[in-house]
Amino acid sequence: MAVRKLKENLFIDSNIKIQTLPEELVGSTLIKTSIKDRWNQEDSFLTFNLLVPSYIYIAIDLYFNEVPDWLDEDFDFIVLKQIVTDPQSQRGFMLFKSKNIFQPGKVNLGGNFANGSISPPIELMMYTVFVKPVDHILPYVSGDTVTYKDFLGFENDLNTFQYQIETIDAVGNISRGIESTPIILDLSGHCKPNITKWYNYENDSHQRFAKGQIKQVSIQNPHLIPQCSNFRATDSLRFQAVREEIVLFDQANKVDVKGRFFDSGWLSVDDLQEPFSYKFNLLPETKDLNFVNGKKYYYRVRAKDVFNNYSVWSDTVSAIQDVFPPGDINNLTAETEVIENIGDGCIRLNWNHAEDPVSGIFKYIIYRSEDQGNSFVGVDSLPGSQNTFCDAFSNLNDNKVFYYRVGSMDGVGNIFDFRNSNWEVAIRALKGPVISAPKSDLIECKNGLVGITNDSILVEWQEFNPDGVNGYEIHI
Repeated sequence: MAVRKLKENLFIDSNIKIQTLPEELVGSTLIKTSIKDRWNQEDSFLTFNLLVPSYIYIAIDLYFNEVPDWLDEDFDFIVLKQIVTDPQSQRGFMLFKSKNIFQPGKVNLGGNFANGSISPPIELMMYTVFVKPVDHILPYVSGDTVTYKDFLGFENDLNTFQYQIETIDAVGNISRGIESTPIILDLSGHCKPNITKWYNYENDSHQRFAKGQIKQVSIQNPHLIPQCSNFRATDSLRFQAVREEIVLFDQANKVDVKGRFFDSGWLSVDDLQEPFSYKFNLLPETKDLNFVNGKKYYYRVRAKDVFNNYSVWSDTVSAIQDVFPPGDINNLTAETEVIENIGDGCIRLNWNHAEDPVSGIFKYIIYRSEDQGNSFVGVDSLPGSQNTFCDAFSNLNDNKVFYYRVGSMDGVGNIFDFRNSNWEVAIRALKGPVISAPKSDLIECKNGLVGITNDSILVEWQEFNPDGVNGYEIHI
């Protein structure tokens, strides 16, 4: 008979009833034995036929010191699984499960006191037998797992399914299994993650570059995707990356991908929170930074819900890693550009371009100081395509010596420190003085020009610092 509830009689000649029963025995077939056979010592005692492949469970008195050899050899003791019969004393049975699935046909079991059994000097109960079929409908193959494939078409996309399996025992009793958790068919990737941030710079050729050896990949908040609601709400995320070869995503379990394949494992959305991102360390312990620099890495993300429904992988994105800062500039020079008789002009800097072989030079930063080798301050920046700069006299103190250095930054933000530059120039900001003449010596003509009333004129200049000036040239 099938055991569906408690209070079943355990033997054919006794009112001893089951009080507690392990969950895995619910719905199994109980083969009742007789209390009178408790002293049987035969190695082949109980015989019955199986109609379908089944596991066999033996419930034997808890007080046995040693169980019979036939039970010890072919069955495994299930730890902490007992059948209790007496609610007062909690007298019960130890549970053993067959090591292998018994195939259809005759089954022979030994006696309670067959060879190998040892018991204390008390009266013990007879063992009893439970049979649990593996399957009655699907073809049986060697092993413990039965597989069934349900082929669903695109017309069922986004529909929710649940499954229940019925089992039939050797005598025709039917047991209905527990309903599965909801499963949502996702054939079109409606809930696939959307990667939003993985690179730092895109050049004019639409190449994308990322900074450093640590790469953070971020996705859109999955809770804000309308299609991913209710059963579809994202519970976990998985981030993956590969170096250079996109095919490594599918070969990670087949070839040696050490240092070329990166996997976050499943991460709880609750632990990630916003921003929903993961940081990859792209540098293996045995490699130097050149292993990463200039190499293209591909990234993808997958999601699953609380019921283990998986999304498709996100669109695969890529970026070239730029680990190192640019090199130094060369041949830094400085000269003054002066517009005569006007307090304007500049100090003109020129240099040869620095090099950055990965993401290129994005900009130059100009530094100025009045103290040689110290106290430099950034005064301006200009695009990386330019290699000349004019520092206007209006920004400078008259007749002072100024020192200049040039730093640079590449496309992803790596900065060459100007303090490490081999190039520094010094130049005096020497502006020509603004001259004037006495008004009594001048006359304003009708055509707007200024004339001189005498054959000589006194030229004057004031508020000019002559320190370090060796002489003057006056042009008429």
